Amino acid sequence: MKNASTEHLIVICQTTGDQHAFNELFARHDQALKLFLYHRLGSDNIDDIVQETYVKAFLKIKQFDGKSKFTTWLYRIAFNEFLQLKRKTSIFTRLKERWQSDSERLLSSKDSSSIYIDAQREIERLSSIQQQVFVYAELYEHSHTEISELLKIPLGSVKTYLKQAREQIRVQDDV
Repeated sequence: MKNASTEHLIVICQTTGDQHAFNELFARHDQALKLFLYHRLGSDNIDDIVQETYVKAFLKIKQFDGKSKFTTWLYRIAFNEFLQLKRKTSIFTRLKERWQSDSERLLSSKDSSSIYIDAQREIERLSSIQQQVFVYAELYEHSHTEISELLKIPLGSVKTYLKQAREQIRVQDDV
């Protein structure tokens, strides 16, 4: 496998799913991928994003059509993983900060259960479908496509409901 070209390794991965070919393919691109991410993110979460990128690439290797360079395709997956991580982190950071500041302001004791009660209240204010989409996306970290399949609703609807839920929570955060 070490002597095989990148193109040959891609074909092997696409046709047979050979993990040795996949490992060789990504070993060749590991340092470049990490460097690409480092220049965009700094050192935060690079290993997590690289791992998620490899998983997604392995699962979607058959979708690589060769119209672009393999590295372009791989970097696009990595960048999407970075954006997804950033979205997840930002919404949870805002919710956590709000719930913690509210609980500190309202409670003199160290009752952390109030944080969970506040979280539950925020989510309960959403419609049923918004709740489901929000929980699948934010808590269980499912992709939009996975949520669409789980809830048997169109992909566009998943995106709309998730956007609405985030906006509603953001509006409530600002009140």
